[in-house]
This record gives sequence, C-alpha cells and structure tokens, in this order.
Amino acid sequence: MGEDGKRGPRGDGGSIGPPGPPGETGERGPPGERGETGPNGLLGPKGSPGAPGQDGPKGNPGPTGAAGEQGGPGLQGMPGERGIPGPSGETGEPGQKGEGGSPGPQGMGSVGADGPLGTPGKKGPPGVRGENGAPGRQGENGPPGPQGGPDGPPGPAGTTGQRGVVGQPGVRGERGLLGLPGPAGPPGKPGTPGAQGSKGPAGMIGLPGPTGPRGDAGTEVGPLGLDRNISSLPNKNILHADTGVRATLKTLSGHIQDLRNPDGSKMNPAKTCQDIRHCYPQKKSGEYWLDPNQGSTKDAIRVLCNMETGETCISANPADIPRKAWWTKSSPSPNKPFLYGNKEEQPNAVAVQLKLLQMLSKESHQNVTYHCKNSVAVKDKNGNLKKALVLRGANGQELRAQGNPRLRYSVIEDSCSPFYDTSTGFLTVIEYRTQTPTRLPVVDLAPLGVGMADQEFGLDIGPVCFS
Repeated sequence: MGEDGKRGPRGDGGSIGPPGPPGETGERGPPGERGETGPNGLLGPKGSPGAPGQDGPKGNPGPTGAAGEQGGPGLQGMPGERGIPGPSGETGEPGQKGEGGSPGPQGMGSVGADGPLGTPGKKGPPGVRGENGAPGRQGENGPPGPQGGPDGPPGPAGTTGQRGVVGQPGVRGERGLLGLPGPAGPPGKPGTPGAQGSKGPAGMIGLPGPTGPRGDAGTEVGPLGLDRNISSLPNKNILHADTGVRATLKTLSGHIQDLRNPDGSKMNPAKTCQDIRHCYPQKKSGEYWLDPNQGSTKDAIRVLCNMETGETCISANPADIPRKAWWTKSSPSPNKPFLYGNKEEQPNAVAVQLKLLQMLSKESHQNVTYHCKNSVAVKDKNGNLKKALVLRGANGQELRAQGNPRLRYSVIEDSCSPFYDTSTGFLTVIEYRTQTPTRLPVVDLAPLGVGMADQEFGLDIGPVCFS
C-alpha cells in the first residue's frame, strides 16, 4: 500500500443549512449604560382651563391717597328754629344810618338728580330671641274616624315587665307552738320589808348545856328525909328532846351526803352523768335519773349515761318514723317538730331540763338515719347536693350538707345516692357535732327530693348527747 497523497485545496462553501432549534433562554444580562438625553418633543395641545383657585390671602392696606380738591359751596340750609329770646340788653346808642346794599347774586344751578341705589349692606347680627307666646286654645274634638277593619293577628310576646309593687301583707298565720322557756331573768330589786309577823309557838326545849363549875360548899345542912336524892333522877323531857334532835340531824346529814354523792336514782338524781361517773366510777352505762335544775325531784328525767365518756344522752319520742310517702304535691302532710324524753314525762319539763343541759355542756352531737325509696338523701345520681336533706336545730339554725362549715353535717353512710331510682330499702346516716350545744337537738327535717307518689322515706332519730 502506497503513502497518503497531499491535502487537496479547500472546497467551496456549502449552502446555508436550515436554522437550528432555538437555544435555552440565557441569564438576564446586566443593565446597559444610560443613553443620551433625546431631543425635546413637539409642543402639545393647549389644556383645558383649570378650576378657579382658592382666594389668596388678604393684601396689606395700600398707601393713603392724596387729598382731593376742595368742593364747591354747599346748598343753603333750611332756616333754624327760633331760639329762646335772650335777656333784654341795655339800650344802645342810636347808630348811624347805613347805605342801601346792592342785590345779591342769583343762586347756582338747579338741584341735581338722586344718585344710584347703593349695594345692600352686610347681614346684621341675629336679634334677641323673643318671649314665648301665650298657649293657644284647645282645639275642638274632630269627628270620629272610620271604624277599623277586623282584628289583626296577635303580635309577638312582649318583653318581661318590671317587677310589680309588693303586695299587701298576708293574713296572720295560726299561733305557733309554745316555745321553750327562756333563761332566768336578772334578780329583781329587793322589796320593802314586810310587816312584823305574829309571835310563833314556843320552841322545843333545847339540849342541856355543859356542866358548870362546882359551887362553894354550903354552910347550912338540909333537913333529912326521903326526898334528899330526888335531884339525881333523870329529866324525862330533856331525854325526849335530845332523841328528836339527834334523829333530825341524822336525816339532814343523810340528805347532805346524797347531794354530795348523787347515785342517779329517782330519789337521788344527779345533775349530769359526769357527776355520777365522778362519784361512782364503778357504775356501768345505762339509764339513770337526772335533775339539772336541782329543784324538786318530781321533774327529774330519765336519760342514757355513757360511763366511758361521761356523756348525757336523751332519746327522741318517738325515736323512729316509719317509711312511707309522707308528702306529695297533691296531699302534703302537716309538719310537727320532734319531741324528746320518755312518754311519762311532761314535754315542758323535758324542755327546761334540756335547756340547762345545754348551758352545762361544752359539746353535743346527734345522728339521724334516713331510710329511702326512690328519694334523694344527700347526693343525687349526678353527685349534686341541691336536694340534700336540711335539718333545723334547737336554736332555729339550718344544718346542711354544704355551705358554712360550722353548720355543715357529715355523712357517715350514703347508700341512697347510687341506687335512688330503683332502691327498695337503703339508708343514709348523717351526723352533726358542734361546740355550740344550743344548736342541738334536731327538731325538724326537710327532704327536698320527694313529692311523687312512689317516693318514700322514714327516719331513725338518734339520741342527742351532751358532754
């Protein structure tokens, strides 16, 4: 194979090929240099006249003008009114006769025409406001208008009106139950001394006095006889008196001993159970007799004494109220306060002794058991306390499940709340303790979750205890 030949001459240029596809847009280049200012354009057409401008500020006053020429003589004035004649002067010397004057010149031309009417002046200030005119007469009644058409549909209910005026007081209610006796009043002023009483009967012969000192020996010898030893016989009256006094003193001593050591019997009642416990520590809890007012034993009351704590407890009478529908909206039952003490004791006597026990005590407490059927005791099924029981204390204050802590009772057991809608025999036990003994015992109870025929309740009223 031979060597390659030499490169030939350059050929002619080919024809222009078809345009290639457009390339991608390149990045924006930097701004070019500012060009030279072009020539002024042609004058534009004349614009429409603009709106009138605002008034310019007031200019300074111009210079004072030159004085005008003096005007011609004015017209002859009208003759003035005749003056008051002056005082008569002194008669002067006769003057010389004057010469006759020449006639004066004739006046100037005729009176000129009236000048043009001047421009109206500026608006004057407003005048003073005039007084109010008198009221006009009442117009006559016009003729009655045409009768209206049928009544339109009732309008929408109006807004609630304002609260009305308080009505007149209601009829006086029935007389309430006899209240508890009040505390003893202050001692009255000492009365005037009474008239002297009549002389009383002769008293009993007193006890013989002590033996006196031995007397001096006598000088005379008494006569001998059978009656020389009669003074040594005993005096029967003196012996009889001595025996009666001794018996009386023994009886008084026994009464004093009973007062110092009361045993709680009906014949020897104590003031409180704490007194029996103090005098007889070995006595057991049970029923005892108390007489807090320390008067006659006839008004003594029977109580329960807790000898472990010294508490004095008084039971309610009756202590239990059977469960039934006591109150419905159609047939409400009358409300009676709870009573305390035994059936054979007078309520007024028990009330007086209760008052004294409150005054002698520092604390008190009481339990109440509420038996429910379809009724609320404390909490409803949602846990609300709106329908909880309300108790009324001896001093009239209300005891509730919420509110003031000093007037709030505690709940020991509450099986009425979770089952109140289907229960047939559940109960709630509430207790109230206070250091203000006058608030107890409970004298009334108000259940708020009753009123339907199938809602029943009953009560077990526990004894009130003082310590």
